[in-house]
Amino acid sequence: MLQIKTKTEKIFATELHLIKKAIFVASNTKLKKMKKNVLILGLSVGFLLVTSCKKEYACNCHYDHTHDDHTHEETVSYPLGKLSKQDAETACDTKETTLAADPENTHAHCDLKK
Repeated sequence: MLQIKTKTEKIFATELHLIKKAIFVASNTKLKKMKKNVLILGLSVGFLLVTSCKKEYACNCHYDHTHDDHTHEETVSYPLGKLSKQDAETACDTKETTLAADPENTHAHCDLKK
């Protein structure tokens, strides 16, 4: 251990000890902030993973149907089941294309609903 001989050396040693303690506290505070940031980032990623899961969707379609010189408006809801949003949009677009391809149907339009 270091022998302290003069009053100046004693003051210097005390100041050095206080500086070391301040550095430790500052680095400990930074560590706590970093842990907090990592926790927030982890929770955010977890939230994104949960919200991107599959959900129940339906495709609501409206079109005019002509049969034997008689036209009437049709509104039909097609359940799509549990799909990702992208897959549900694709399925609903396909349904709209299928309805529009029927020569007895006009003005076909479908919307995706949760």
